[in-house]
Amino acid sequence: MPDNEPAIGHYLDGLFLSEDPDEIQTFFDCPVGPRCDAADRLGIEHGTPLNIPDENFSASSTDSTGYRYSTPSSARLNFPGSHPLIGGWKAASTTVGSWIQVKLGVDAIVTGVITQGRNVDESSHLCWVTRFQVKYASMANVNLVDVTSQDGTPKVFDGNTDGTTEVTTSFPQPVIASIIRLLPVAWVSQVVLRFELLGCLQSAETTRLMTRPLAPIDQGDYMPVA
Repeated sequence: MPDNEPAIGHYLDGLFLSEDPDEIQTFFDCPVGPRCDAADRLGIEHGTPLNIPDENFSASSTDSTGYRYSTPSSARLNFPGSHPLIGGWKAASTTVGSWIQVKLGVDAIVTGVITQGRNVDESSHLCWVTRFQVKYASMANVNLVDVTSQDGTPKVFDGNTDGTTEVTTSFPQPVIASIIRLLPVAWVSQVVLRFELLGCLQSAETTRLMTRPLAPIDQGDYMPVA
């Protein structure tokens, strides 16, 4: 900068001192990221707090063998796993590209997922997903996008190591979603999955702040100083 060019600075038209993030967001009217201070199960398994009907589940394909017990809605966590009730959604294909999806009916803050395989008396039914990805969409943004790592690349999560143990996986950042899709990328024996979602129901105010466009800066609120 040339020596004869004055330094230009800006300051706010008022004094504000706080270390509380909620107060800071309110004062500056900042859009907030999704927060879930007490994440809980959203109701894939038991139906509360979200009452999700069977028809809200869909999949890329379903194994027609024993179709009654391999349907998409059989992907509910802990769906009965003792023969002949073979718990878990099972894809017809054993190639990468299969997926299981659920519509929540409302936007929720989703912080993670609990996954589970399938384990029944017959050894041929011991199946589980070892690695998977997650996509999501919301009421405002209907196109599915990836849950990503901190560097912005699609995140690949570690899954299960047996057919019965519940494995809890947290997302790098919570997401606002009305649709969640799980995409297995590695598995043992067959593509079989049961799951539950973790998170909380968001407030209308959070929805407003997350979906509204940023307001332009009013230059009248600032004054130049030498």
